[in-house]
Amino acid sequence: MANLKKLKQTDFEPVIHILIITLVILFIINFIFMFSLTSVLNNKYDDAIEAAKPALIQLTIIDNNCKDCASIDSIITEIKKTNVNVTSEKILSINEAVSLISKYHIQKLPSLIVTGEINKTTLTMLTQSDDALVYTNNQLPSFDISKNKIIGLVYATIIKANDCKECFDPNLMLNGLKSSGVFIKDAVNLDEESAKETILKYNLTVIPTLILNGDVSSYPNINNAWKTIGDIIDNNYIVRNIPAPYKNLTTKTIEGLVSVTYLKDSSCTTCYDVNQHKLILQRFGVAINNEKTIDVSSQEGKDLVAKYSIKKVPTIIVSKESIAYPSFSNVFYKVSTKQIDGSYLFTSTEQMGTYKDLSTNKIVTPTPTKA
Repeated sequence: MANLKKLKQTDFEPVIHILIITLVILFIINFIFMFSLTSVLNNKYDDAIEAAKPALIQLTIIDNNCKDCASIDSIITEIKKTNVNVTSEKILSINEAVSLISKYHIQKLPSLIVTGEINKTTLTMLTQSDDALVYTNNQLPSFDISKNKIIGLVYATIIKANDCKECFDPNLMLNGLKSSGVFIKDAVNLDEESAKETILKYNLTVIPTLILNGDVSSYPNINNAWKTIGDIIDNNYIVRNIPAPYKNLTTKTIEGLVSVTYLKDSSCTTCYDVNQHKLILQRFGVAINNEKTIDVSSQEGKDLVAKYSIKKVPTIIVSKESIAYPSFSNVFYKVSTKQIDGSYLFTSTEQMGTYKDLSTNKIVTPTPTKA
């Protein structure tokens, strides 16, 4: 029995040793893993703390004292609102910044150079050049270094027609150009008499008009689109397609002053409102010079029905002067008929809603068409 007991104790000793060694190894591995994990976490924590710190940057502004040039103050303000610490800010003249202009390939002024911890910033409005971030998206006007001049300065001449208060105001077009980013340095207003030489020089057939000169070609969108509204002669951008009303210099008449007659039937309370037509005319920019509303039951109304063989009311009669509005006439003339006097009678009454058929004296409500 003693030998058997001794034998069993001897058999378990190697197993116990192996277990102890295994536990020690696992402990060492776990210790190493925990140490490595802690080290990684510490490093990431340190990186996070470092990343949260404001980037230390330096600003260098290159300015040639161009009063008309587009300012970059808003860009500088935007940069300062980000997670940065501006440790220095200096302004250099073009002569003081010759080496920087060359190093960073700067083409237009004013410009901005940002140096320092630029890898910690997200200044997407700037472009990386060498070891710095540079502002290159200059708005016009700006100073072109290679041309040694300011580009983007535009001058305007407005020619107005005498005795035409209703005529289109070219200032509306000029304001539109300004809103699109064109810098108008100066604008001159001329009346018809003062602009005689200009009218002859450019063979103007209608006024008022707008003429631009200067550096218009620096604005690609304007330059490319100009052919749809006029032409270019000796770097003068002349508006030929003026919206009505305007003065025809050949006939000496004002074109585009439209007369409108609204014909209704007051006995038809469910008929569509004839004034809907006026809203449509206004949307097309039609200048209404004279307008009147006539009831079909009146003598004047009966005369109109007979004169134009009107079959359906409400309706409108638009004078021939409406041809001066191509966008309107191209649509309206398809839903109307031309009369002997040149005016146009609206005939597609069913498109507007409920109407009265004068030939049957019945009220008709059109059936909606399925889409």
